[in-house]
Amino acid sequence: MATPNIPAETLDKERTTKEGAVNGHAPLLEIQVFLDFICPWCLIGTRHLRAAIKQVTGLRPGIEPKVLWRPVRLLPHTPPEGEPYQAFYRARLGSARAVAARRAQLQQAGHPAGITFAFDQIPLLPNTAAAHRLLAHAGAHETGSTQAVLVDRVLTAFFVDCENIGDPGVLERLALESGLSDDGVKEHFLTAGGDGETPKKTLPVETGPVNGVPFLVFNGTHTLAGAHPPDVIVAVMLESIRG
Repeated sequence: MATPNIPAETLDKERTTKEGAVNGHAPLLEIQVFLDFICPWCLIGTRHLRAAIKQVTGLRPGIEPKVLWRPVRLLPHTPPEGEPYQAFYRARLGSARAVAARRAQLQQAGHPAGITFAFDQIPLLPNTAAAHRLLAHAGAHETGSTQAVLVDRVLTAFFVDCENIGDPGVLERLALESGLSDDGVKEHFLTAGGDGETPKKTLPVETGPVNGVPFLVFNGTHTLAGAHPPDVIVAVMLESIRG
């Protein structure tokens, strides 16, 4: 979860902060979330973010949160069909003992967010390109609440239900379970030709040299790297609005 080096233009482009409040409108709280679906910290972090948004709208009912999901493919060279999950992480961390220690750390971190990871039962490390394309489709056609449900559903499907989120058939089912439009989902996968590939013009833009996720950007001015507790996120949200 190292701090990403976000290009300045990415942050500047999204400065929406206090203009609404100055003009007499409710202040907009824009949150960019950089994530990948194979990162367990992203499941923890997005659960904490959801709790933080609920808290901050309770404290400041006039705030209008808007979440923008930003794709980061941590392992872009993963084969399209995926690769064995257990062998990959043992090779990556160097030993079974190191893997067990990391997983124990994540289990402890996940409990406050209501997560029990099923790491030992995950068979496959997926390529997340198709999952990010589906999220981009949702971002263009669905409400913010539906997008948030989809993010949580895909992350949970991988880390708790041990499903192959690189499989377009699995993604289509998860999309419908998340409340995406039936016709819209079918059209998306029809356009994709059934293999999770979409025309290049609809691909989400990779967001520069991001070195770690989750990474949150609030109103283009304040950032948080990592899966922080809700109260920490709330404090940064309010600071980004006060500016």
